[in-house]
Amino acid sequence: MRTLLLALLLPNVALAQDEEGSVDIGDVGSSRIGGPGLTKSEKYWNSDEPEEEEEPLTEETLPKPGDKKRIPGLLKLGKQYAGGQMWKDACEKYDQVTSEASEQSILETEESKKLAGKSYVECARIAFGASDYDRAETLLGKSEKLIGTDHRHQGLRRKMLRESYRKKTSEGDIGGAIKLFNQLQAEEKNEDERIWLGEQLATRARAAHETKDEITRNEMMRYLAEVAPMNTELRKLKAKIEGEESVFGNTVLIGVGAVVVVIGMTQLSKWRARARVRRASGNAFEEV
Repeated sequence: MRTLLLALLLPNVALAQDEEGSVDIGDVGSSRIGGPGLTKSEKYWNSDEPEEEEEPLTEETLPKPGDKKRIPGLLKLGKQYAGGQMWKDACEKYDQVTSEASEQSILETEESKKLAGKSYVECARIAFGASDYDRAETLLGKSEKLIGTDHRHQGLRRKMLRESYRKKTSEGDIGGAIKLFNQLQAEEKNEDERIWLGEQLATRARAAHETKDEITRNEMMRYLAEVAPMNTELRKLKAKIEGEESVFGNTVLIGVGAVVVVIGMTQLSKWRARARVRRASGNAFEEV
């Protein structure tokens, strides 16, 4: 009798278990073991249906000024341009956001803040490459307002200082070059730059010495002593000048001595002539 009852009940138990087991795999985690279940992306990969993709925004589909979707649209375009490394276009969009709304609109999300800050740094690099250092500095300032100052801003500023002082050196504005060079060295000591500037100053000092331009020569030597006091050419030039001055001093001394001798010989000749005249007149005490 017991065997008969079990045979009758077993199919119903199996059916109940099958019904209980037919649970959507996406709900397994949450309904059976307390987990969150599958994510949207995981469900997509376990499904034959294609995932709906967000249509990219374009300049043509960008909402007009005044539309409430305008600023989000500009931010989205800025993100797209930054993602494609179209830095100038990205900076233009973030500038539009600031001018049409405010800088705060960029700061509302961490993503837009970082993307805008990076875009402005990259645009500053482009301006630096075009030798437009004023624009590069302006763009760095915009970036710093969003993400603060970091090694990217500092590194680009050092590059601008380096190129600026070298340009002034080539143009002959040594005073301006020294000022910028000192700013660069104050931020980060660079022995290669010190050696380079020392060689430039030494070359100018030598050229001025050869052309007898003592004012320029002394000025270059003064700057050189400040920038690179151990410069080999500076020491050589000092030794040369001292040697030439020593030779000149000796020459002057010899010349003065020769003049004295000549004058003495002249006076001696005159004295002898007068003595002969007195003897001839028979009056040794008569002066002629």
